[in-house]
Amino acid sequence: MTVLVTRPKKDSLAFAAILRLRGIECLIAPVLTIVDITVTLGDLDGVQGCVVTSANGADALARATANRSVPVLAVGTVSAGRARDHGFTGVRAAGGNLESLAILIRQHLDPGTGRLIHVSGSKVAGDLVGLLAGDGFVVERVVGYHADAVSSLPQVALSALRGGHLRGVAHFSPRTAAIFMGLIREAGAETCLQSLIGFCLSDAVARTLEGSGWKGLVVAPRSDAESLAGCIVLAGEHS
Repeated sequence: MTVLVTRPKKDSLAFAAILRLRGIECLIAPVLTIVDITVTLGDLDGVQGCVVTSANGADALARATANRSVPVLAVGTVSAGRARDHGFTGVRAAGGNLESLAILIRQHLDPGTGRLIHVSGSKVAGDLVGLLAGDGFVVERVVGYHADAVSSLPQVALSALRGGHLRGVAHFSPRTAAIFMGLIREAGAETCLQSLIGFCLSDAVARTLEGSGWKGLVVAPRSDAESLAGCIVLAGEHS
């Protein structure tokens, strides 16, 4: 069983390692290229916590400050795990979406204690600032990287899709799912989806793919890589 993984290269390699331990082969075809931006956060005076909404945001935060004791509020377990990998000690993970992240922030932080810094890419999904503004939180967004869409899928990926060599495609975000669908349409390969399962990290990802002709869509019960890997393994056992 082989699955196409479309995350940025570093993240795809990490997920592929998880799958290969479980006997699943991977074909890596990132639809986003990560370009780091040099930023410095200083000593974080007046900052009560940092927010990350992606693993790449956690990487950018680690590059921007040497302070590893600042509280980090992460959108899910993937970004939280990356922050811990960088040595941050006070990391809390939300349930994988902005709404659960806003709840986590309200539960553990006080709007009167200081501002929050959200280290993100140049493009973000949703409005975290708006979700928290009514509670009195001040959120300063710092752009730590660009995530640029690729112009086409590699030929090896298109050949695998058209040749029926894939069981499915792993999707980790609404944006990468939407980019993948755009590239598939540009390549004229939509009919390939009829034999493929879209393995989705969240309901939001699955909604992006609905109505696109997939054989099926499977949503992980938890928004983390291990849970999604488990879904893929289960599908392999029933193939």
